[in-house]
Formats: sequence, structure tokens, C-alpha cells
Amino acid sequence: MAVRLRRYWGAGAVVVTLDERGAVLSDGVNPPLLVPTPFSAQGDSCGAGDRFASAALASLSEGSSTIEAVTTAVTAATAYVAAGGVLSLCPELHERTNDPASAVII
Repeated sequence: MAVRLRRYWGAGAVVVTLDERGAVLSDGVNPPLLVPTPFSAQGDSCGAGDRFASAALASLSEGSSTIEAVTTAVTAATAYVAAGGVLSLCPELHERTNDPASAVII
């Protein structure tokens, strides 16, 4: 899929994320490369794609190669999920979600 998307869009490189398996990079030069997650992480993955994209962009802006940026992004997204996903950004909300008395019905 990464190769097809890169060709279709005429992009220099395309990355397709694979949830807990990592991501596949197609750069048009090398064969598609699987960048696996560095460890297994269980948890809420809401926001992991945003974490992946922001980490990749930051790494590229610092002069990293595409493969280095993708590796950094996979690691950052995996760590984000392992830390609790979006709840890791707001510890006080996480504490309230563990208290059944604080449940909110919408």
C-alpha cells in the first residue's frame, strides 16, 4: 500500500502505520521497509497517529533522514500508547477515570 500511495501521489516517501506492528516506509529508492515497534504497548491508541506525525516532523526538521524520522516516530507513538495515551497528557483526568464515583454520563 505504501508503494502504491507513493506512486499515486507522486510523493518522495510515504509511511503507512500498522498499529501495534509499527509502520512501512516506501521511499522510492529502497524496497518497502517495515519499522517495527520497539516493544509491545497496550492501551488507548487515540492520538497515537498525531504523536507519530508530530515526532516525524520534528525529527525531519532537525535534519534526520526519512528512516531515522520514521523510527523516531514509531518509538514516540509506541511510548505514548504505553504511557496511557491521551490520559497521560492529563494525569488528573486519569485519576478521576479510575474513580467510579466521578463517572460522567453524556
